[in-house]
Formats: sequence, C-alpha cells, structure tokens
Amino acid sequence: MSLNDFIYGSYPNIIYETFNEPVDASWTGLLKPYHQELIKTIRANDPNNLIILGTPNYSQKVDDAAADPITGEKNIMYSLHFYSGTHKQWLRDTTEAALSKGLPIFVSEYGVVNADASGPVDMVETQLWWDLMDRHGLSNVEWAIYDKDEGASALKPGTTAKQACQEQYLTESGRVAVEQIKK
Repeated sequence: MSLNDFIYGSYPNIIYETFNEPVDASWTGLLKPYHQELIKTIRANDPNNLIILGTPNYSQKVDDAAADPITGEKNIMYSLHFYSGTHKQWLRDTTEAALSKGLPIFVSEYGVVNADASGPVDMVETQLWWDLMDRHGLSNVEWAIYDKDEGASALKPGTTAKQACQEQYLTESGRVAVEQIKK
C-alpha cells in the first residue's frame, strides 16, 4: 500500500461534511470563510467528491447561506437538519426560500420525533417534510440507526447487528424510516 491508498480522494463515493451543526456562528463572519479554506484543502486531494457545508443554528439557517453562497466551486451543498416534532412550517418556509434562490441543500440529518430525540413519531409533520424533500429531489439521511433508548433510534435497546434488519427489532421511528426507504 502507498500513502495514496489512505487518501479519501482516491475513492469516488466519499461525502465530506465540513462542520456538523454549527451553533452560535455567523455565516458570513465565520462559517463561510472556514468552509472556503476547507474546500481548498479537500480539493487539493479530492477534486470531485461532494462537500456538505454546515449552516448556522444546528444546520437550520440555510437562508443565511442562500443570501451569501460560496461561488466558483463545484459539487458543494449546504446542510439542513430538522426534527419533525420540533421543526415545523417555519423551517420548511426557510428551506423553500433558500431553494428558490438556487441553494443546493442536502438534508444530512432528520428525525421523525422531537429535536431532543424524545416524543412520539409526528407523522403529520414528517409527511410534510417528505413531500418537500420529494418535490425538490433533496437527498436525505434519517437519524439514527442505533439502539439507544430514545424516540429517534431506529432499533430497540439491545438489538444486535444480526437482528438490525428484522422488523421486530425496529422502533416506531425505525419502522417509519424503513417504510419510507422502500417507497
């Protein structure tokens, strides 16, 4: 093996996310310059793979990025995170506004319960989010394929790797996610 075997850029299926859930960070003052520097570093080793850029307030302020996007780069997208039980129409409106400005968005985390991973599955709000993502062709990743005792977990506590794909070991969140993926 050579050193190049350890560089991710040699693989065509890598997705980089340069900042997961920035909290109290200004897009223009901090995050945009930070992402621009990381893009340069990544592109020096990987000219093609996707780079996802975290947006302010736990990756919810996609409107900040839409107002001042990074230009001159290829294959970059902006991260959006939501939890159906907490993030309702106001965040869908924010997302629609950013999309209308041409901002490419990747939903790199979402859940069908509350943002604190508690509560029941909110199917009404979840369906509204799925409709938005389908309408705009947004790639998305649901949270989370683990067995922690909380509403966002896809697996019941104690589920082993061999049991993970068996329906009786899925939580309500897990069943909903599997049904959506199968569509």
